[in-house]
Amino acid sequence: MSKQPTTSSTLSVGLFPYLPLGVLEKIKQAFPTQISGYQVNFVDFNCYQDEDLGSLPDVACVDTTLLPFLVSKGGVKALDAEMVKDVAGETFAFVTESAKVNQQFYGFPQYLCANFLVSSPSVASQQVSSLLQLAQQVGYEKIVFPGITSADAYTVLSLYEQFVQSSTSSIIDLKHDDLPQKAEQVDRQACEKHRTILNSSIIASEAEFVASVKQHKPLADYYVGYSESLSEIKSILEKDNYKIQLVGARDKPFAYTDVLVLNANLCDEKQKVAVEAVRTLLTCPTILQILSEGLTLPANKNSIEKLAQSSPIYKQLLEQFSTLDVKVLRNVDFGSSTVKTTAKVLRPYLQHIAVATLRCLTADTVEKAKSGHPGMPIGMSPIAYVLWKFFFKSSKDDVNWINRDRFVLSNGHGCSLLYAMLHMTDYNMTLDDLKKFRTLHSKTPGHPEFGHTEGVDATTGPLGQGICNAVGMALAEAHLAARFNKDQLSLFDHYTYVFCGDGCLMEGVVTEGMSFAGHQKLNKLIVFYDDNNITIDGNTNLTFTQDTPAVVKGLGWHVITVHDADNDLLSIKKAIEEAHTITDKPIMIICKTTIGYATKMQGTAKVHGSPLGADALKNLKEICGFNGDQSFIVPEIVRQDFAPIITRNKQRLDQWNSLKQQYEQQYTAEAQQLQRMISHQLEGDILTKLPQYNEEKKIATRSTSQQVLNAIYSLIPSLVGGSADLTPSNLTDVSGCKDMQPEDRTGRYIRFGVREHAMVAIANGILYHGILRTYVGTFLNFASYALGALRLSALSQLPNIFIFTHDSIGLGQDGPTHQPVEVLPLLRSIPNHTVIRPADGRETSGAYLYAIQSTKTPTSLILSRQDLPQLKGTDIQKTLLGAYTIQSHENPDVILVGTGSEVSLVVEAARLLSSDLKVNVVSMPSWELFVKQPLEYRKSVFPEGIPVVSAEASSTFGWTSFSHYCVGMTTFGASAAAEEVYKYLNITADNVADKARKLVNKYGKNAPRLPLSVVGQEEL
Repeated sequence: MSKQPTTSSTLSVGLFPYLPLGVLEKIKQAFPTQISGYQVNFVDFNCYQDEDLGSLPDVACVDTTLLPFLVSKGGVKALDAEMVKDVAGETFAFVTESAKVNQQFYGFPQYLCANFLVSSPSVASQQVSSLLQLAQQVGYEKIVFPGITSADAYTVLSLYEQFVQSSTSSIIDLKHDDLPQKAEQVDRQACEKHRTILNSSIIASEAEFVASVKQHKPLADYYVGYSESLSEIKSILEKDNYKIQLVGARDKPFAYTDVLVLNANLCDEKQKVAVEAVRTLLTCPTILQILSEGLTLPANKNSIEKLAQSSPIYKQLLEQFSTLDVKVLRNVDFGSSTVKTTAKVLRPYLQHIAVATLRCLTADTVEKAKSGHPGMPIGMSPIAYVLWKFFFKSSKDDVNWINRDRFVLSNGHGCSLLYAMLHMTDYNMTLDDLKKFRTLHSKTPGHPEFGHTEGVDATTGPLGQGICNAVGMALAEAHLAARFNKDQLSLFDHYTYVFCGDGCLMEGVVTEGMSFAGHQKLNKLIVFYDDNNITIDGNTNLTFTQDTPAVVKGLGWHVITVHDADNDLLSIKKAIEEAHTITDKPIMIICKTTIGYATKMQGTAKVHGSPLGADALKNLKEICGFNGDQSFIVPEIVRQDFAPIITRNKQRLDQWNSLKQQYEQQYTAEAQQLQRMISHQLEGDILTKLPQYNEEKKIATRSTSQQVLNAIYSLIPSLVGGSADLTPSNLTDVSGCKDMQPEDRTGRYIRFGVREHAMVAIANGILYHGILRTYVGTFLNFASYALGALRLSALSQLPNIFIFTHDSIGLGQDGPTHQPVEVLPLLRSIPNHTVIRPADGRETSGAYLYAIQSTKTPTSLILSRQDLPQLKGTDIQKTLLGAYTIQSHENPDVILVGTGSEVSLVVEAARLLSSDLKVNVVSMPSWELFVKQPLEYRKSVFPEGIPVVSAEASSTFGWTSFSHYCVGMTTFGASAAAEEVYKYLNITADNVADKARKLVNKYGKNAPRLPLSVVGQEEL
């Protein structure tokens, strides 16, 4: 069917549209005048348009996908081993470089592709053997080549078939809108006419593959896989006289690339000239230089022009092209179309070396510390690289930029990766800081710490907390965007990204938080799940066999899976791009990774929590292409690769600042309020708003809490909060305040549902975000449900306000399951955490005064269910002293001290003693505030030698620091009316009075000295 070549002295060279322009140019340069009597003439050849191959040139470049089709047309033959054996090294250098491109950005596996390795009986086995030998000569010992079609292949091949069959179609006129966007839109019947592989994919079944081969009788198809899994296929096909070479190539690169072919009808002399042209091309110094720099030749001149702006090599290449009159054949820019998946992608080696750098840098960091977790950082390096390289928005020029993207490392043990990313993006993190990993006072503690390390957005480590923190951050962004964004002026539009692992997803708090996020439809929350199937105990099949995608979808999330996150950077990038298109759900990207990838212990628990060791670390570096004896290697080319990230984000910051200036001019009132919120300024004098409670009416402190909250709410526009499904009991709602729901995010009241642990962790995340203030409520007894998050609130210096109601046996008939005993001592034992148990309305006002003014300490308000009297002597300001005398005598005989509801009880006990003893009564709402007072003040409240009796309807643990006898609880409570339970446990005014008399009789005024401080911290 092919036209017989002429006897002209011109060697015609036709090039497939995807052939790099540089290749075209180098072939022309190879024959500027004449070689052996032949002159190069470039012809306009498109094998897809010219069905009869009538314009077939002498040398052409075609896509391997269509090679069987072209051979079947009778005019094309591939260069065999004898033709190129002298330049095999150069040939495969070019091919393997293309492999890196395709593998890194298009998801093609790392295997080598040669022609005719699976052949029908009609193809001579000699041809198969010669090509296999050629591959083996350059180090490829095993190659597998059956064929199967992936979704991408269906799409592209369907298009190709349509163009070949239609005389009116032209690939140059193809528009993006004409391309099938999904596999189900492809004309599968058309694809079946020639079934081959474009993007190697998993075979659904062996039977499917065998049927494919027998039906289509391919001349050159391939499937890449492990040879042991293909033995049955090989056996079946060999029975039908198919010649098959099954040679697995696990560790070698695969290239899906264009191939040079010859006109099958060339005479021997002209064929020699054609082969010489190929030889010249493959040994061209300029091409080899480009390859050695880790670059590939761009597909067209437009690509070169873009690269020339930042690359000296491409700039030089562009200058050469500009001086030559070369007709670029079918130089079509396919843009973002499906066909783009067959084009070359630029700078692949650089992408590879950047990921390799992160892997080795994190491993070095852990090795230097002699402790840590290398497996996760090594495994997640590709995801971190793609996220920062193409998406993540933050700038070291303003680390507190309110519209920066947030990043939360929920699996905080992998923090060496976060520290490496901070170093590479020019944050205040040097290589020396990485070398001080896990040392005292370093910037690089063993788990990330908010406020300690610049660029760390959350304190993480206890698994699962970070996911819920991120939910809070995303909720804060959504709320602020709803309140402040205007048309064309969006101050808030950032994303919150999370890394998490199997362990995180096993934690119950994550299910709580993800369920809440799904309900709230937080579409700017993107979680990357490091699905490596390994925990400390071993494979997750020991403990974690749930259908995670189904579970997550059931929680209202959009799920995307990246099947090869170890290498497939393009799929990672596409997954993030898809996530950005979702408008009504949070997104989980399941990243199938290998823990400790490329190390000797990869895929095992051994690489999780211990340094690699010198030998394994050296081996990793050598696999990555580095000198195994060097440490903390960051090639200059990698720094150059990260430099545009820094520049891009500085530009984003500058653009946002300009937008903010426009906003301030057009929306002055809103801008001023936002600024006050950012700087945590109140909208007025809080003291004038606090209720004074001068009346004698009895009222529960949970009710006074609600009254105070309502009174000051308008002063704090940044304040948001809610309850864990206990609003009517906690009384945490504010009159006229709307709910914060997906339909209207301007509301400031949050319905957390029965999710105590997630509620506190989400509140932490809202505070990490940096603008809003939070309060959250539940029963005191359920504070223990939220203890993990509450502890991190204190560690992170977050000024959370916890409203814990139903604080004692005073709640009554719900019984001991709900009556807290141990919770108060537990809360008091947490460093940087202030517990305040007010006795009445005035002390409740004082408690809020402290909590609102606190900037680095969380506050727990311990509030009663039962009504309490407004006591004489209580004082808003004095509440901040922690303890003060409300009934005083000179030279007292005994001191009675109480907290909360028991202050009125000790007042009554003092009345019972008043006939014969001088009794001082002390209200002690907060131990933490009291021990911060000067020692002189503390001694004025509790003079030395005077016996002290304390009363608190809670565990007596810790009271020996402040009293000589403690009336309290040493057992659980009981189910009965509150008055009965108080009597049953002997927490009564009569008992307090009795113990006071006995202490006076025992000690007089020579009672033992009290520490008046935290136990063990008293002054010596």
